[in-house]
Amino acid sequence: MRPVARITFSPLKYGQPLAVDSYTVRSWTGLGPDGCAHDLDFYECLLVRSGRAEITVNGRTSRVRGRAIVITPPKAPRLIHVDDPLHVHVVVLSDSALTRCRTTGTSLPSGVVVVNDGRELCSLGAIAELMAAEVASLRSDSATMLDALVEPFVIALARTTTTPESQAPRLVVRFEELLERRFHHDHRVEAYASALGVSSDHLSAMLRAHRGTSAKSAIDRRLFDEAARLLITTRLAVSAIADRLGYDEPSHFTRAFRRACGVSPRGYRDTR
Repeated sequence: MRPVARITFSPLKYGQPLAVDSYTVRSWTGLGPDGCAHDLDFYECLLVRSGRAEITVNGRTSRVRGRAIVITPPKAPRLIHVDDPLHVHVVVLSDSALTRCRTTGTSLPSGVVVVNDGRELCSLGAIAELMAAEVASLRSDSATMLDALVEPFVIALARTTTTPESQAPRLVVRFEELLERRFHHDHRVEAYASALGVSSDHLSAMLRAHRGTSAKSAIDRRLFDEAARLLITTRLAVSAIADRLGYDEPSHFTRAFRRACGVSPRGYRDTR
């Protein structure tokens, strides 16, 4: 298993409690040793304007050719192999910086999103440039200014990476919030449906309509993402990971993992 480097962003590194950082990298060959995955403790948004790379976020690999947005949430390992230099804006957001945005129902996807409309990317880049300029020349009120820029940036980012048709109703959002809290120990669709006061069929129908997947597939996907993260970033035994994710037997976990990606947990770890 290759080593995983931890990258930490401290809001206090500029001497003020700043909630965001931004900078432009025109020829990026990755952070840290080549071929090394990185485990982040912040939200990282790459606004890719040009270049080619293979980018893996939490076990999902995508080829980036030109305009794209790459969103990596905290604790999700990401790995970047650059083919042609990437021209990007990099915006990092602390988890606390997103708290106010979450209260408005705004959420961010994870992974690579291809951007077809260059104007949307330019709009996001303009806000990123304002952030970068503020960080480059700090004032006594810079923290307030940066905090004010976070909300329009996140809202514009969410609009760019989703379509009006895919914006989820409250039931789907509540399911996703509940899944995040309970996936470690509850794998049953019925349990989530009961907690939300709807039938299993209705819950799955809503998810298919707005997320393109069933409730069971959403639960399985979240389990796989966490399993992949633990396999890449820790040396926990497969049996320990199975136990942490609420599987009665390691063999049940191994079968589920193999169904999700075609290889066993050990095989997946050995290739990373």
